[in-house]
Amino acid sequence: MSASIDIFPVRRGALVVLGIALLHLPPAGAQEKLPPAPYERSETQLSLYGQIDVSCILAHWQIVGAMVCSHGLDVHFCLIYQNPYPVGVVESVRRAGTTHVREAGAYLAGFSRLPLFGRTSSATTAQATGSAMQFSETHAWAYVPELGLSDTTIAKPQTQHFMSPAYFSELDGFFWRTPWADPLEAPRLPLSKTVSCSQVPRPEDCAGTWGPWYPRTGFLTHPSEVLASQLLGLRGGRIAADPGIRACAGKYPYEPRTGHFIQMIRPLWKPCASIGTPWVRPLEAGAGQPEGAYLYVHFGVFIECQGCFPALLQVPLPPL
Repeated sequence: MSASIDIFPVRRGALVVLGIALLHLPPAGAQEKLPPAPYERSETQLSLYGQIDVSCILAHWQIVGAMVCSHGLDVHFCLIYQNPYPVGVVESVRRAGTTHVREAGAYLAGFSRLPLFGRTSSATTAQATGSAMQFSETHAWAYVPELGLSDTTIAKPQTQHFMSPAYFSELDGFFWRTPWADPLEAPRLPLSKTVSCSQVPRPEDCAGTWGPWYPRTGFLTHPSEVLASQLLGLRGGRIAADPGIRACAGKYPYEPRTGHFIQMIRPLWKPCASIGTPWVRPLEAGAGQPEGAYLYVHFGVFIECQGCFPALLQVPLPPL
């Protein structure tokens, strides 16, 4: 396995975003030089590999059906397997230009010398004012490791990534800090906001009762910092999976979806959990972080029928 990150060229959308930002919004000023945060560069690609919750795959593996298909004159019968498999790493941090991943540090260091466009924040939830508004920078990497599991009974993507940069909100800072992009790209957004996710959690618009997938910005009103960090991190993966006019560093090949899985790595290792699960206390217990920095592995759920069709990403599922 390679131990280096290939830095993909910035997508063409970055130039469009930068031009719009320069025309419409003045810079918020250069970032203040701060001492390193305790979480910075605390993990490597290899250390992440050793912390993947393989039991997440095995515990949620199941046979969901059977199929008969033909290849010319040959008739083939197969069982349809379904299981999670790691496809990405996402993080949310309060301090721009910082990361848990050591190999990405040099890449992100350049952002600390640039002005940030739009509103930003370095604070956690504003408890003194009673506000639940939160803001985080988000980073996402495509990450599909080879775990040595059976190719004949485990549904898994055929293409491995170890690790490929996909999204850095500092690069997409103009749209990450403003709600201007999604109304153009998601016309259903105004309608979806008329009913809250806590009242009616719709799989396409909501991560269960955790909150809305849209707008895909770094601001989220949420009473839980831990759940907000997961949702904001996954929003970054969704942007890179379907960038539109957004500025991305690469492609996130498997869109995060409701009912798929996420595993906390830092500040506290936890087993995987279903995205949008209503059973949130185990996710929050002991996981608060003074710096508001969180690192996760994202598992997509795949179905496959050996000999009939390859591993396909499942549609949104009911949270477990």
